[in-house]
Amino acid sequence: MEQSKNAFKITQKLKDETSCKKTMFISSLFFAFTAVLAMAVYFFVPAYYRVGTVSAEVWSETQEFTLDYTVQLEKEPEEDFIVLNLADVQIIDYDLLDGDYQKAIDLITQLIEETQPDLITLTGDNCAGYKNYLVVKKFIKFIDSFDIPWAPVMGNHDNDGSGDYNWVADLMINTENCIMQKGSAELGCGNYVITIMENETIVQALIMMDSHDNEVWDNQQDWYSWVVNGLDEVAGYSVDSTVMLHIPLFEYNEAWDYWVASDYDENIGSGEKNETVCCSDTSNGFFALIKESGGTKNILCGHDHTNDFSILYEGVRLTYGVKSSYCSYYDESLLGGTVLHISTTELNIEQYIL
Repeated sequence: MEQSKNAFKITQKLKDETSCKKTMFISSLFFAFTAVLAMAVYFFVPAYYRVGTVSAEVWSETQEFTLDYTVQLEKEPEEDFIVLNLADVQIIDYDLLDGDYQKAIDLITQLIEETQPDLITLTGDNCAGYKNYLVVKKFIKFIDSFDIPWAPVMGNHDNDGSGDYNWVADLMINTENCIMQKGSAELGCGNYVITIMENETIVQALIMMDSHDNEVWDNQQDWYSWVVNGLDEVAGYSVDSTVMLHIPLFEYNEAWDYWVASDYDENIGSGEKNETVCCSDTSNGFFALIKESGGTKNILCGHDHTNDFSILYEGVRLTYGVKSSYCSYYDESLLGGTVLHISTTELNIEQYIL
């Protein structure tokens, strides 16, 4: 009798194990099928491309420049105004699955908590990917959640998948804390000016520019001249300014060669160049115009993920923004952000590596 009971228990255990294995097998098949189906939808079902609202703003060189044209932010007296720049976050849709999205969010959160910025800027390629609808909305919601003013420019990947630049800009602008302005559509998407004010005095202007797929256009150079001349006229003195855009100017090449020729003089530059400066093949004259203006002392770009050099060249400091995520390609020793410390009389740049 005891042997029969034991035999029954063994038989039942074998049945249970067999049933469990069948369940696990079916579950594995289900998850595999779901993964294959998701990949098939991703790669073979055409993305619905969203088109945003084209800016109705009209700009002319003949119109009067006023301070109201700019986004004005107030600096506390005797305290630095801190700008944290995030470069080439470039979150891609599949980063939501492989863990890189969360790593990027954690890195940016750490940057913000440690630097305590008054303004967050983003120098383009904020998101990327074939179907990036969810990524774009999720990332914008995340950046806005800090209740800190934030100001982006567009990069060449920001219109990759789900919508054009205007659609992305619409999502950004329709948040609580984004201060981006589209500007005139004839200039691109996202040409605008931020003025840092202290007691009704302009201490620094941030000139945000759309560099399109390669460089700023000729009419944008006209707009830039109109802005810097207008700032000087309104203020009654030469206003210091910083140009922020995604793609580096051709002169970033010349600045690097100049620094190398100086035997890496620490009074001239710092940082690394680990990849080719990806820019236009020749100068389009914008750097010459910037030098002529006299007021723009800094240019900050992104685009090349493993370069972080900052070099004073012909009176203008050319700086790469430090890449700010684990998404797309990167050098793990060069991840972080770029911090602008703006005092009443000067601007200092810090490459903040985590």
